[in-house]
Amino acid sequence: MKILFDHQVFSMQNYGGISRYFANLYNDFNSIETLSCKISMLYSENYFAEKIDHPQHIKWAKPLFGKSKSRINRWNRRYNSLMLPFADCDVFHPTYYDSYYIKKVKKPVVITIHDMIYEKMPDFFPDSTQIINNKQRVAEHADAIICISESAKIDLMNHLSLDESKIHVVYHGLFNSFNDENDNLERTELPNNYVLFVGERKTYKNFIRFIEAFKNLLHKESSLHLICAGGGSYTSAEVELLNKYKIYNQCHQISPGDALLKQLYQKAAAFIFPSLYEGFGLPILEAFDAGCPVVMSNTNVFKEVGGHAALYFDPYDEEDIEDKISKVLFSTHQQAGMKEKGKERLKLFSAKTCVEQTIQIYKTLL
Repeated sequence: MKILFDHQVFSMQNYGGISRYFANLYNDFNSIETLSCKISMLYSENYFAEKIDHPQHIKWAKPLFGKSKSRINRWNRRYNSLMLPFADCDVFHPTYYDSYYIKKVKKPVVITIHDMIYEKMPDFFPDSTQIINNKQRVAEHADAIICISESAKIDLMNHLSLDESKIHVVYHGLFNSFNDENDNLERTELPNNYVLFVGERKTYKNFIRFIEAFKNLLHKESSLHLICAGGGSYTSAEVELLNKYKIYNQCHQISPGDALLKQLYQKAAAFIFPSLYEGFGLPILEAFDAGCPVVMSNTNVFKEVGGHAALYFDPYDEEDIEDKISKVLFSTHQQAGMKEKGKERLKLFSAKTCVEQTIQIYKTLL
């Protein structure tokens, strides 16, 4: 069976959960003798695309494309539009919601819908109308739809009128395809006592409210620090806020590779996930795997993934956020129990199951 992914998420993201998901599937599919998987793209600046064995990736084209995402996306889109009518594949699995391919591809189409955040929180995104319209079109056209959680499926059904029989829930698994052992861990000096925040800090990630809640703990414990992994350098507004509360020197932003990120989880007193909405929450699995206590929002999907292994707070209540973090920080007994429960919970989310269930969906279309 031949599977084809398109360029979309690899053109859009330099580093992110969706591109990691597809790159992981790509690697695992190609390790199975009866499968082959290709990604249709000319060039990408994506971290994972640069690591996979991708023969079409034209590395010498960097001077032509540069780092402009719009230019990379434009040329990759043109390439896909030209090639798709002649694609040698059994199943086409586009990696995001651009509907450019609908009149071009002649094979069964599977689309993964990761969340419905644009529909639930449109005011947070200037391009929400376009993405909502595209998503509806590709969902209606798809022969099968993968949702990454039951919560995501419920949100999808609440916003779009679709045939439920073509919607399948396939949980993320924890893949270890991209551990970068070349990260210089020895030269990375970490505080002895810190909590960890991972990923982007945009509005729905609830970073500002988290800071408003966490500042009191930083004031009480001068040895306590915050490490923000990924998400880019602090914005000027974030720097202003951290300086306003006189906690800037206790708040550090770094951009780690996978090996260093794993170390950050392992040594953190807790991983904090205050997001207002997610489709799944892959960092939860990463934290469980590293034996890191997880304190996070009491959203439906987080409870679905975390079960009894995590501690939950109301993401709109600063006092509750502070209280739940305190319960973990100042109790070694609480930490030990959460680490054990996290390891046990992780067994429900295997990479093997994710791959097998995805392949089974493909097979039903042939």
